[in-house]
Amino acid sequence: NLEILVTTEFHKEYLSKLGVNSKKIHISPNMFPLAKTKPTYSPLKRNSILYAGRLSTEKGLFELINVWKEINAKNYKLIIAGDGPLKEEIAKLVNQLNSVELIGFVPQDKLYELMRTCRAVISATKVYENHPTLLTEASLMGVPSIFPNFGGMKYFFPENYPLMFNQYNYQELISIVEMTKDDTLMERLGADVYNHIQNHLSSYNLEETFNRFMK
Repeated sequence: NLEILVTTEFHKEYLSKLGVNSKKIHISPNMFPLAKTKPTYSPLKRNSILYAGRLSTEKGLFELINVWKEINAKNYKLIIAGDGPLKEEIAKLVNQLNSVELIGFVPQDKLYELMRTCRAVISATKVYENHPTLLTEASLMGVPSIFPNFGGMKYFFPENYPLMFNQYNYQELISIVEMTKDDTLMERLGADVYNHIQNHLSSYNLEETFNRFMK
């Protein structure tokens, strides 16, 4: 009679493959406040792509910085916000590059401001990210995300989302970052990710499901 509460369809599929009865698995995404008004997003004059998170090997930061070396765009910047064991090593790499800026840890209000003014947010994680907080918050602001097709992340984005790359395919990631220079595409994707995340999160009665399992 054991029932299991998971946060994404990915978890449910994974457990089902292990032999768990899918009828006993229930999905309840993490709670996020839905936007009351549609945010304004225009890629015009936005020239930064934001990484925010732990500075550690499993986040794929060295690979991401190497990708950025191949990007052919003046005034197009990768901003890295966060702290972690690789901070000093990453700082040495970044000091050699004009197109990458390491800003260290920033408080939540400052991070939200960076998200509201960036062209996109990015993840190159090497591990399962089952409910990506940064990407979800960006979508609620109408900001597109770049991320690997890995774990549960794709379930928070529209079908056939074009800024999703195959895990470890960094040549494909280079091409996708180049795609973000297209203002028309990015404006459309900003609306798409906002509408999708609003519909995705509102499709679950989160409070009712959570309370059911707390009894």
